[in-house]
Amino acid sequence: MQDNVIDLSLTGGWYPAQADELRAAMNRLLTRASAPALDTGPIRALLLPHAGLQWSGPVAAQALAHLPDRPCRRVVILAPAHRRAAPGRILLPGPAPAAITPLGTIPLDQTALTSLRHSLVLAEDDPATHGQEHAIAVLLPWLQHLLDDWLLVPLLLGQLEASQHQQVADAVRPLLDEDSLLIISSDFTHHGAAFGYQPCRDNLDHGLQALDQALFTAAFDPCPTAWSRILADTGATVCGRDAIAVLRHLMFAPQARIHVHHCAYDHSARRGGGDDHAVGYHAAVCTGHWAPAHGDETMLDPAARNQALAVARHAIATQLGRPAPDPRPLKPVLQQVMGAFVSLHHQGRLRGCIGEISARRPLAEALAARAVDAACHDPRFPPLTAEELDQVEIEISALHPPTPVAGPEDIILGRHGIILEHSGHHAVFLPQVAPQQGWDLNQTLDHLSRKAGLTSGAWQEPHTRLSVFTAEVFDERS
Repeated sequence: MQDNVIDLSLTGGWYPAQADELRAAMNRLLTRASAPALDTGPIRALLLPHAGLQWSGPVAAQALAHLPDRPCRRVVILAPAHRRAAPGRILLPGPAPAAITPLGTIPLDQTALTSLRHSLVLAEDDPATHGQEHAIAVLLPWLQHLLDDWLLVPLLLGQLEASQHQQVADAVRPLLDEDSLLIISSDFTHHGAAFGYQPCRDNLDHGLQALDQALFTAAFDPCPTAWSRILADTGATVCGRDAIAVLRHLMFAPQARIHVHHCAYDHSARRGGGDDHAVGYHAAVCTGHWAPAHGDETMLDPAARNQALAVARHAIATQLGRPAPDPRPLKPVLQQVMGAFVSLHHQGRLRGCIGEISARRPLAEALAARAVDAACHDPRFPPLTAEELDQVEIEISALHPPTPVAGPEDIILGRHGIILEHSGHHAVFLPQVAPQQGWDLNQTLDHLSRKAGLTSGAWQEPHTRLSVFTAEVFDERS
């Protein structure tokens, strides 16, 4: 990190260090690429290799050549973390406002990254690992060269369990609107003694291509087990296997209509990489439409969120005899009936939180009442004083209606708020509670049971009822 900007420039031969030389090299590759028209809808995602420009650049260019006519305001990149073992973690780039490459700076989409911190329990900030990772950095000059005025969401995937792929897909999907592009960064088979994988010794060129073709076919086979099965059966060393698995959850979701166009294949042995040591490269374009996201029913745009926060602050200030701007007239969305919670934080610590799950009055009324309750009537804390008000940050959770679930396996931490009911006892956790506390699902339900006045394992009892809800969570810092 330098001057609060994360440096994602690569040295050591990945690409030319000078901007003019780098642009000229990419233009030469794009000129040689063919980009036939695709009539199956707008481009939604690219699968790209991430070796140095001389190795995988010609393959990547075949897919990237489709981009110049694609308007884009956000690029989400899913890539493997090569430089750190991070089992069960998704590494975010931290608070830096921008990244830098030889072609200049790229603003990071901190709004999207903040959303991921709230919704994805696996998320962890690690700017140092991002600064060392070629799987994202090697693709950025291409995007700078081809796109204008876009924001970057770079995500490094650690080693994930199969059950975690859906969690990542659910967290990423709300970011994939009409003006966003998803990039899956992955090389395919890594062959050679250095990789501990040498199945194609007799005929490397033919054997590696055949293996990589089978892998590509399985990656986009709608059979749910096709990808995991071929990886298990072959032992193939595909570095972006988890990123591809997340893409599969997105493209095979109900209501998704994604078409895959294979653009090119090559491997490094054909480009002078040695007789045994070789890496395979595929490039593809995905067109069509994603399924509607869980939470695509978002109702509050940024202006409405700012007004909602102003409503809450005005209510507390009035209660405490402090002046505050009157946020009226209200936007129509704040007059819709919704449930809501208001949380207060002071110096990073909870200072009050009260809300109502049931939607029974206009959102603005619920916010005003519950803001006062959180400030003055939360039995866990002394009433807020007028002197403290300026130091308190307000967080709002605007709730969508709850729905029952069959069991804990239907709960997605970070996306679902949870309601537990048992023999007249009940308790609620907002969606952000588990990620903030670092709890897994069992720990979350144990804590929720105790909050309801029950024993830790009460959530497992036959008569316990679980419901979930989603929330639009925002605060005065975002």
